[in-house]
Amino acid sequence: MRFRYLLFLAVFLVSLPGFTQAQNILWSRTYGGSSWDWSNSVQQTADGGYILTGVTTSFGGSSEDVYLIKTDSLGNTLWSRTYGGDYWDKGWSVQQTTDGGYIVAGATMSFGLAVGLRYDVYLIKTDSLGDTLWSRAYGGSEGDVGRSVQQTADGGYIIVGTTSSFSDELNPDDIYLIKTDSLGDTLWSRTYGGSSGDYGVSVQQTTDGGYIVTGETNSFGNAGDFYLIKTDSLGDTLWSRTYGYETSDDGRCIQQTTDGGYIVTGSTEQPPYDIFDSDVYLIKTDSLGDTLWSRTYGGSSFDVGRSVQQTTDGGYIVTGHTESEDPSPIYTITLTKLDSLGNACIGEFVTSTVSSPFCIITYPSTAVTSPSSVITDCTTEVTSPPTQVTNVCETTSIKEDVSDNQVNIQSVDIIKLYQNYPNPFNLETKIKYNLSQPTWVNLTIYNILGQKVKVLTNELQTTGMKSVTWDGKDNSGRTVSSGIYVYKLRIDKQVVSKKMLLLK
Repeated sequence: MRFRYLLFLAVFLVSLPGFTQAQNILWSRTYGGSSWDWSNSVQQTADGGYILTGVTTSFGGSSEDVYLIKTDSLGNTLWSRTYGGDYWDKGWSVQQTTDGGYIVAGATMSFGLAVGLRYDVYLIKTDSLGDTLWSRAYGGSEGDVGRSVQQTADGGYIIVGTTSSFSDELNPDDIYLIKTDSLGDTLWSRTYGGSSGDYGVSVQQTTDGGYIVTGETNSFGNAGDFYLIKTDSLGDTLWSRTYGYETSDDGRCIQQTTDGGYIVTGSTEQPPYDIFDSDVYLIKTDSLGDTLWSRTYGGSSFDVGRSVQQTTDGGYIVTGHTESEDPSPIYTITLTKLDSLGNACIGEFVTSTVSSPFCIITYPSTAVTSPSSVITDCTTEVTSPPTQVTNVCETTSIKEDVSDNQVNIQSVDIIKLYQNYPNPFNLETKIKYNLSQPTWVNLTIYNILGQKVKVLTNELQTTGMKSVTWDGKDNSGRTVSSGIYVYKLRIDKQVVSKKMLLLK
C-alpha cells in the first residue's frame, strides 16, 4: 500500500436534480508523477482550455515546487512548468492575465527575507507558455502566505493571504492585502485583524474600485467566523462583518453580485455541534455586508463550499466537497444550482456548447492506492453555464439557518480555541488557545475515524495565551499519513474542537 496524490480534472455537462445526485462527466484527466502532486486552483482560459496551479513533489528541483499546467479544451496537457528554489514553494491561486499570460500567487521558502525558515508571499508572472517574466516575494522575517490573486483594472494585481510578520507580536496571524503595479512592485499593503488569528482566503476587486475580502476571524464575533472586509481603492477599511455560529465557520470564496451585494461560501459547524459534521454555508449580503439570507446544505459528515458564482438567471452555482455520501476518506465533489434566494433547484439545465465555467473546485484529501489501482483525491470540477432552467426550484431539501437564540450548547467561557496555522500544513503547525483562568487542560489530536493520535497537552496550566506545535507524529513518534485531523481542547466536561489538514 502507498499514499499518493494526483491532480484530477473533470468537466461536467450540468444535469443535476439536486445537491447529492451525480453529474454527467464529459471527460476527466489526471496529472502528476511518481510522487505527491496536487492542485489548489483552476481557471478556464480564453482559448477554452484550462490552467491549473498547485504543488508538485514529482518534478522540479526541491521537495515542493509551484506546479503550473496548461491544457486544451479536453484536458490534454499542452505544457507544464515548475517554479521555485531550494526549499518549499506552493501555488495557491492562478488567473489568466489580459496579455494572455498568467499570474500565480502562493508561498515560498526559497526567496524573500526568511529563506529556508519561513514562507513569504510568492507572486509569479508568466507569458502564454508559462515562461517566467518576473517573480516577487513579499513579507518579513516571519511566516507570510498568499492565497488569492486577481489582476486589477489598472493592470496591476491584488493579493490576499495571511501574515505573521506585520501583526501583533502576541498574535502573529493577520489578514494580509497587497496591491502591486503591473510589474509586481508594491504600491501599498494593509493588514486586518485583532487580538487572535485572522486569515485571508479570497479577494475580488469591486465595481467601485475597492476590494472585498473573505476568510476567517478569531478576533471578532465567535471563535472562528466568516469574515468580510470591504475596502476602498487604497485598502482602507470601509466596513467589516462577521457571520457564523459558536464554533468553526470560515469563508472560502466571495463574489460581488449584480445588485451590488456579495455572495460568499465556505463551511460551518452549526447546531447541534459535531466535530465530524460540517455543512456548506452560503451567505447573501447587501452592499454594506448586512445579511439578506443565508443557507446551509449538507449531510451527516463533512460538507464544505469551495467556490460560488452568480449565474445569468440571477441564481447561484456552488461547488464543494462532501463525505456525507461516502464513508471513505475520499471526497466526493458536489455541485449545486440555486435560485436567487439560495433554494436548491430541481430539474435539468440546457447548457451552451462553448462558454466559460461557472465555478471551480480543487481539494486534496487522503487516498490509499495500490500499485494496480489509482484513486485520485485532488479534484477539480468545472461546469458549463445553463441557458435555461426547465423545471422549478424547491426548498424542502434546504436546512435553514438557526438564529443565535436557538443555540443550545454548554458555555466554554474560560477557553478560546483558534484555528491552527498554517492550515493545510506538511511540516508542523501551531495550535493556539487562550485561558481566562488557571485550569487543567487536555489537548488531543484525533484522526477522521475518531481514533486518538497524539496527546499534545495534559496538565494544569496558568491563565493566558498558549501555543502548542504538532509535528505530524503520533504518540509513538511515527509520522502519520495525510488527511483530515481534529484537535480537541478539553476542560472538565467542556470540549471545543477544530479540523486541520495534513499534507505530506
